[in-house]
Amino acid sequence: MAQWLERSANTQIWFSAEIGRPTEDVLVLPECWRRWSESTAPKLSPLLFEEAIKDRRQSLVNWIEGAGEHPFVVVADSPDEALAFLALALRETDGKAGLLHDRAILATSPEALARIAAASHEAILLVADRETELAAASLTRRHKVIVTHSSVSPQAQEIRQAATRKMMPACKASAICSAQMVALTPALELSASRAFELRKLGGLSAKQLTSLLALPLSLRAFCDT
Repeated sequence: MAQWLERSANTQIWFSAEIGRPTEDVLVLPECWRRWSESTAPKLSPLLFEEAIKDRRQSLVNWIEGAGEHPFVVVADSPDEALAFLALALRETDGKAGLLHDRAILATSPEALARIAAASHEAILLVADRETELAAASLTRRHKVIVTHSSVSPQAQEIRQAATRKMMPACKASAICSAQMVALTPALELSASRAFELRKLGGLSAKQLTSLLALPLSLRAFCDT
């Protein structure tokens, strides 16, 4: 049982809640996916990340299984989108939640990060805010640390340059929605001509799509102008 708890962040969260220990400021990947995908109506589909996962999953897995001490950086339109990508990319190739998925856990404060690091050497530490990222710098020798950044964050340009020079493992994981535009056109209340325009331009980014779907139906018509 001790080994089971050591290797699975999901199990640790469940067990901590069962015995009354604090689990504040921590999230497991299924909850990260739920928060992102269910922020709209209709829900966002895993298919939005199909191309990103096909292109970038293996480099992420290779980094986790390797001996490097640098954090891995995932850049997307928003940190939530980057976490949604990780929630899918860390699954097995058949879509099942395997060991890597179960080891990953998001800390939203330095205090939570310290608790997770102390509890499990096997945990893959996810951070999505600057304060926790700074606190994670001292943990990269003993833990795998994945940092998420918005593509418009002040650090994004530096990350792109470092990744180009092979000084930092990183990937861009924005979801592109053009493949789903036909199916989503009725839900978005866009005219066929407008949907065709968007497909020609490469579709919507996931950030644009979530913003559009978050609007009440009565307001979505304004997006068709």
